[in-house]
Amino acid sequence: MDERNDSQVTDFYRRELAQALNEQGFGISRSEVTHFTGNDAEATITLLEGKTINIVLSIAGYKVL
Repeated sequence: MDERNDSQVTDFYRRELAQALNEQGFGISRSEVTHFTGNDAEATITLLEGKTINIVLSIAGYKVL
């Protein structure tokens, strides 16, 4: 696998999570992908109500921490 393909694999969950957060922007005050690997991505999200949550996206789906 070349370096470009390797970075696309490593970046997959980060890109998917960032896109999902963008699509749900109507309920989110602020969001930031804080960590990602080739196996998962984690984000900190501040909801419109002011509550802050962390979520993880992995092969198993989304999980609220």
